[in-house]
Amino acid sequence: MSISADPYQIGGSKTIPGMLRESHDLVFACILNSALILGVVVFEWSLVEIAVIYLIEIAIINLLFFSVALFTLQSVDDLDGDSWDEEPTPIQPIALIPPVYWRNINYVLRKAIISAWLW
Repeated sequence: MSISADPYQIGGSKTIPGMLRESHDLVFACILNSALILGVVVFEWSLVEIAVIYLIEIAIINLLFFSVALFTLQSVDDLDGDSWDEEPTPIQPIALIPPVYWRNINYVLRKAIISAWLW
């Protein structure tokens, strides 16, 4: 008899509590999308307005990600290879903020160009 790592799994099949726990994100996404559909049908929201709001949300998320990535000491992405093997070179233009690292500036610029092109 093997012991499963998941307490909600019995003999290869999942129990209802385990399935509900895993489907929480799916349920939340369905509720949000249903709210958008309801807004379009009932409140006569424009699909263009929803698309613009979605693009603004993506731009804000990218801006926040790039801001945090500049100050990160460790690798943001394992695909950069050798640049993360060397010691980081910090620059600290303002004493009130953490140091910014040169390799992060290169990473953020590459990702910002790709994001701006896609946007």
